[in-house]
Order: sequence, then C-alpha cells, then structure tokens
Amino acid sequence: LASALENKGVGEVWQTLQQFRSLTQTNGYFEQRRKSQRITELRERMDAWLEAGFLDPAYQAVWNQVTSDIQQGRCDMESALERLKGDFKLMP
Repeated sequence: LASALENKGVGEVWQTLQQFRSLTQTNGYFEQRRKSQRITELRERMDAWLEAGFLDPAYQAVWNQVTSDIQQGRCDMESALERLKGDFKLMP
C-alpha cells in the first residue's frame, strides 16, 4: 500500500513504474501503444472535423443536393465524392 500523504511506499511505486516502462520499451510494446494512440487521436480529430462539417449549413446544402442527385441517378458515386471532398477542402 502506498500513501503520498503518509510518505509511504511512493518510492517503491515509482520504481515499479520505471521497471514497467523499461520492460515495455525493451519489448516494443511502449512504441506500439504510442503508435496506436496516435492513430486513435487522428480518428478522433477526423470525426470531430467531419461532425463540424455536417453541422455547417453550407455543407448541409451541398450534402442534400449530392444525396438527391445520387438518388435520382443524376450523378455516380465517384462524382458525388469528388463534390463533397471539394467542399470539405474549403472548410476551416
């Protein structure tokens, strides 16, 4: 049991944490987790960016037009994606 308030066991906990970090760096797990965390962060940022775009009224208008065009057979999927990507490039 460790307590910073009672100054007991903190050194042992710190030593255990250092050993764990050393072990995970040696066996590659530490870097593997860092890479995984970076991908997770990228996904989270992309999701937030997309959500912000879908909330933008100007983008909503384009989205509605593109989905209507697809449903009515006025454009194919590739053309629709290109239109949507173009509008997203203009977003902050």
